[in-house]
Amino acid sequence: MRAAILFLLCTCSVIYAVDLQAAVKFDKNGYMLVDGQPQFPVSIYVAFYPEWLDTDPNKIEANLNDMRNSPFDFMINYGSGKGSAEQIRRYYEQLKRYNLKEFFDLTKYYNEMDVAEWKMDFDGTDEEAISRTVKSLKDCTSLIGWYIFDENPKKPELVTRHYQLIKEIDPNHPAFVLSNEETAEEHREYLAGCDIFGVDCYPVAGKSMISVADRVDSMMEAVNHSRSAWFVTQTFGWYLYKNPGAREEGFRISPQAIANGTDRPPTPEEIRCMSYLAIVHGATGLSYYYHKDIMLSYDAPVRWAAVKAIAKDIKDISPILTAQTIKIDPKLLYKNRLSADNISVHWMAKKYQDRMYLILVNTSRDLQSSFFNRMPWKFTNANVIQGDCFAYGSDGLLLVILDGLETAVIELQQ
Repeated sequence: MRAAILFLLCTCSVIYAVDLQAAVKFDKNGYMLVDGQPQFPVSIYVAFYPEWLDTDPNKIEANLNDMRNSPFDFMINYGSGKGSAEQIRRYYEQLKRYNLKEFFDLTKYYNEMDVAEWKMDFDGTDEEAISRTVKSLKDCTSLIGWYIFDENPKKPELVTRHYQLIKEIDPNHPAFVLSNEETAEEHREYLAGCDIFGVDCYPVAGKSMISVADRVDSMMEAVNHSRSAWFVTQTFGWYLYKNPGAREEGFRISPQAIANGTDRPPTPEEIRCMSYLAIVHGATGLSYYYHKDIMLSYDAPVRWAAVKAIAKDIKDISPILTAQTIKIDPKLLYKNRLSADNISVHWMAKKYQDRMYLILVNTSRDLQSSFFNRMPWKFTNANVIQGDCFAYGSDGLLLVILDGLETAVIELQQ
């Protein structure tokens, strides 16, 4: 039965495959619209340089071919401006041949950038450089949008100024900004400068998974259904940023360097937990940070396969994720956590094709059980379509037992 349901969902998700030839739009809930249908977008940060077409053509071919065979809808490319105008044009032609799409990176086009190593050299003012770039690329079919702010510089008025300039030239492609601030008040300062607002939170290792829920909650409070709201999930270990040479190809980290656990990368279970936790708390899109770090990791083949598997699982349930969210009686909420009798288990309810679904996340590293005793709809059976949890339900009562950090999707059958 589980295989049959997943086949049905996968078949539906193929219909929603991203084909963004026209203006990119969003529905009232913040989900991306493709051919008039809502899509839950799953993307990944990359660093692919157009100049590689001349300096390392095999590298660009291998990377684009890998992406073509991945489950990601599109890329957010830190390297999109690395090359001449002619190389960038050829690169976008290459993307078209591979049926790939990306956000062009304009986050370095700030003369006021306060992080020296992030600065980009360009002729003229930042507005002049942005205008030239947007005018030259706005009609490219492989362009999905503009990535205009990534944590720095922390000057919302500049972000808004760049956004307004971009929209005057290109009203058809959305602008995406990413904040690492923590509060809704701080997030609101950037809303006037974007169509898509995102937050990142990299809790592994050192912080609780609850920090992801808190960050997404602050984002949703700030956005309040006025923007699409995306979460950026950690896939890297901090050791890549704290050890000299670790970000160079061929570097091998000593096991001793990450033995204390604070700089280690997240496990596949942690990546999955963060992803589904963001979904449960309202995110309308996900991105993964980031492909370059994954490829530099000591466990690159295994890590890359795991991230792609998680992304595929999320794409498989895209029709469920974009369906109607069932509002729960506030009496069932405890401390604003979506939970039943166990605050470690976070969940949301969806209605898709007259069927009810629960998406659950155990934020604890220990096994947890959760008993739902006042479900607002009748059902006779609980069928687990994703995950390996134990679920037993009947007559409006449901018991779920999840391993540490486990996620699950359950269909409640009438």
